[in-house]
Amino acid sequence: QSAGSALSTPDDPYYHLRHALSYEEGSVMQVPVFSTLRSSRDDLYVWYHRALAPFTRAFGDDASAAIMGSKVFHALGAALFFVIFFVVLTRYLAESSDPRVRRARISLAGIGSVALFALSPLFAYRVLLLRPHIFTLAVLFLAFVTLERRRLGFFFFLAAVLPLFYGASFLLFLPVGLYMLSLALYRHEFPAHRTMLAPPLIALSGVAVGTLLHTDSLRYFFNGTVVHFMAIVNRFRDAVPGGGELFTPRLIPTEIGWLLPLATILVFVFMRMVRGARSGAWQEKITFREFYFLLSSTILTSLTFFISRAAEYALPVVFLTLFWVGAERGPQAVHEVRNFVYNRPDFKTAPLVAALRALLESIEERRRLLLWGVGALLVCFMAATALTAYVSASGRSGDELRYRGAALAMAAHSAPGALVFNPDFSEYPRLVFWNTHNTYATGMDPTFTYFFDRSLYWLMYHVGSGDYLFPRSHCSESDPDVRDP
Repeated sequence: QSAGSALSTPDDPYYHLRHALSYEEGSVMQVPVFSTLRSSRDDLYVWYHRALAPFTRAFGDDASAAIMGSKVFHALGAALFFVIFFVVLTRYLAESSDPRVRRARISLAGIGSVALFALSPLFAYRVLLLRPHIFTLAVLFLAFVTLERRRLGFFFFLAAVLPLFYGASFLLFLPVGLYMLSLALYRHEFPAHRTMLAPPLIALSGVAVGTLLHTDSLRYFFNGTVVHFMAIVNRFRDAVPGGGELFTPRLIPTEIGWLLPLATILVFVFMRMVRGARSGAWQEKITFREFYFLLSSTILTSLTFFISRAAEYALPVVFLTLFWVGAERGPQAVHEVRNFVYNRPDFKTAPLVAALRALLESIEERRRLLLWGVGALLVCFMAATALTAYVSASGRSGDELRYRGAALAMAAHSAPGALVFNPDFSEYPRLVFWNTHNTYATGMDPTFTYFFDRSLYWLMYHVGSGDYLFPRSHCSESDPDVRDP
């Protein structure tokens, strides 16, 4: 986090830092003019910005000090998340029926926490972003856990807090939906009692309370729920050619690394379920807790193939499942394999069985060496991830100054509140970071301008892209050239 003088990305972190500075300085935050965000009271991340505000002046009064304060704040947030993950994983391991797992719970939870950071560069990147996602990530992870453990009072608290820290509070209904689906599939019915109805009702009431506590409840609901939801819809319709956060990720080899062990656990456990289903008692083969987390991990993992940002919400649940269910079911898997290899004389001469026997004997002889090897591999992955992040951040040193000259020149040669035409929404964060003297045409996300005035959005889009400027009446989604400039 401390590498380089710039923030982690050139876009949104500068907006968030400026909004936090406005709270610290008592100044007005210039929100985009052509946007459904009408005033500084339309802060979708109000308590995130208020919490960040004291750090903006903790190390001095200049821009570099504010940037350092933001890095410290988010480093503490990331550390808090990993502490939460470690404590939760430790608790689940402590409830294992295997005494060996209970004794090794601290070590296993430590390895799981390291693996969560080390095995996915995409997740590490998302965690280290200087944006409010780290706190949303923690809330959603705790929501999955509290639902399974039926801590509905704490779940209500999470639901009420989320709208005060993040715009898309409807994400809370993702764990709720997966919990209800798990109940229905596990019991082969939709039970019409509080087990099924309580989670969605508590989520609705909690989000409603948090929304009412917001500085502008109606505007927050529209921008945070309606506009954000439509941004997801437009992502699949290709209606708005902007906003790259919802892109489909590329499957690079380092991202496949965390999928392989998950697939192994899923195949093994669901094979047990299938065998149990044939005898009419598959629920005896797997508990509801295991089924809920396995189903959630499977569906969340599938979402990452369509929307890259799903990774930040999927991987904590996936790694909790992987290390907890893996530790619980792993010895059983080894025992079943041993029985197959050693207790079936009809197959002892088969080449496959002979190979399996040799493999098991080799593993038993080198168990400690293999454990050290896995640990060393995780450390190497983590070091490579951290080094990549460090090199990337160091390469951006001075990046925060790129728009400084232009922003200050506009402030010095224009009237207060004069409108700056910035057709690219990503230019807004670094402009407003240096210059709150002017106002700006668009910013934050193109969807806010799109829902403010669609024809104006397309007009600005064509002017900014240098295309042939269609007559206003033809600047619409129906024209194929609009989506393919």
